[in-house]
Amino acid sequence: MKKSTTILAVIATILALASCSDDSNRFDPYKEQTKMPIYPKSLSFKSVNNDGAATAENWTFNYNSDNTIKNYTYEHAISSGDTDIKESRQGALRYYVDYTGSRCIETTIYSKYSSNRPTSTLVYTDTITEFVKFDGDYISSIRTSGWRTTNGIAETISSNRVFTYAKDFCTSSTYDDKTTEIAYSYKWHGERLVQATVHKQSKESSNMTYDTHNYTYNRKEIAKDYGFNIMAFVYAHTPEVYSAMNFFGKGIPYKLESKEYDSYGMRNGREYEIESELHYFTIMEDKNTVTILTDSPGYSEYIYIFQR
Repeated sequence: MKKSTTILAVIATILALASCSDDSNRFDPYKEQTKMPIYPKSLSFKSVNNDGAATAENWTFNYNSDNTIKNYTYEHAISSGDTDIKESRQGALRYYVDYTGSRCIETTIYSKYSSNRPTSTLVYTDTITEFVKFDGDYISSIRTSGWRTTNGIAETISSNRVFTYAKDFCTSSTYDDKTTEIAYSYKWHGERLVQATVHKQSKESSNMTYDTHNYTYNRKEIAKDYGFNIMAFVYAHTPEVYSAMNFFGKGIPYKLESKEYDSYGMRNGREYEIESELHYFTIMEDKNTVTILTDSPGYSEYIYIFQR
């Protein structure tokens, strides 16, 4: 009996050591990433779908000495048939620690929006301050306050967005303003974001949309660590400027292979569907530029260019 007990103890010790060894040797894709710091001064995006609708985005970035974003500009334009939409934005960020010892950011944003259609024209300007609070290293909430001026008439506007995490990964967030509620949900498999859903609901009517983004990755190709999270502008589920600085948890260490997008919704009590989209990504790098090319059946052009 004593001999059997001794044998069992030896086996248990061997298994425990093997388990510890497995834990210590577990593959960590973040440690395998090659560091290739690129803090771009500009980002351009362009897409043209098969119906001829063209979208163009242009960003510029200036940085502090620690590579956090100091200020930025943003321009967005859509041209589709007889409709033209333009938006511009300027943001300036101030970093500080509040009386509780929590990290904070205060961002002043000036923006202009215009939409021109044959039957209507809408133009307004916004002056907004974003109050960003952290819980540890990650953003826990973004509260906005300001005013919108339309045809010389000003009205106050405000919103709040709260983020939740599981360890180092953002798992959900909720957005709320005067007219709209938006629920974001993120599904992870290990270090891979495999699905994101966005449910937008009007507070003033039954109008709603429900969007689903499904992602696949090449598990054999580790993505480069650029310091600046360029993929924030590809995923675009969290405010891009803060996400570019990795303030919403860890990035994804694998190369994005594809995204499938589906959407449906309700408008004026009637259900409608938006055609699904499928995108395949190719990332090309050189010393000063990262280019993301996209092959998509619905687009003749779809490209991101980050320039240092």
